[in-house]
Amino acid sequence: MKCLAKAAILLLFLAVLLSGSRCNPTENTPSDTTAPTISNVAASEITQTSAKITWTTDDPSSSQVEYSPTRDFGTTSPLDSGLVTSHSLTITGLIPGTLYYYTVKSKDASGNEGSSSSWDVFLVPAEQNLTVGQATQNASNKVTVKAAVRVDHYDWESSGYTYTEYPASGKIFIIVDAEVENKTSGSVAFYSYEGDFSISDDQGYKYEYGSYLANDKFSSVELYGGQKTGGKVLFEVPIGATGLKLAYNFGNFGPYSTAVLATWVIPDAS
Repeated sequence: MKCLAKAAILLLFLAVLLSGSRCNPTENTPSDTTAPTISNVAASEITQTSAKITWTTDDPSSSQVEYSPTRDFGTTSPLDSGLVTSHSLTITGLIPGTLYYYTVKSKDASGNEGSSSSWDVFLVPAEQNLTVGQATQNASNKVTVKAAVRVDHYDWESSGYTYTEYPASGKIFIIVDAEVENKTSGSVAFYSYEGDFSISDDQGYKYEYGSYLANDKFSSVELYGGQKTGGKVLFEVPIGATGLKLAYNFGNFGPYSTAVLATWVIPDAS
């Protein structure tokens, strides 16, 4: 009898062990350590102050964007903690006429975070149709157009003599008074010259700067952080040209070959 009792106890013990292992089937299941795979990263609906960033992941995960005019990614969007596979965030407070670098991040339910593998870029358009007298700036420099005046001649002096310059027949001078300032800090520099300015009309013609001989001409220099330059830039356009706009070229950025232009409206002659 004692042997039977011991056997019964042993069987009961084995049954309990087997039952416990069946009730805990995930005990040996490995944890998720794989970060979401990110693809189809894109920027769209870009305005002078905002952009929509979209991407997809292979696993439901959160959404966040880091972005900056430099590769340091100085700004981070608020975290969208919703776990989705199609992601969309709109970032705001952008600077016109500026190239932005950005990367996207997504974290799954297990806390694994993935990020886009390369630095993507998008270009924010510069301000358009400004009024003469207004200033605009991108992430690196500020441009102020103080005046844009039509004249049929101008005077200049040299060695004590005064000379007068006239436009070609059927044309008129437009003299632009402008200032450019490097708004960056430290040793960051860019070259500023009168060729950064141009004028176009409503017929699609573009007019480049001409030779301005007076002493107050635009000074072409290399500007370091905090420095500025300025002066007058000369253009010669047909007397009857209409829809004139002055443009300033902020430059060609990153992979983009199209110049980034801010524009000012030059009122038609009265």
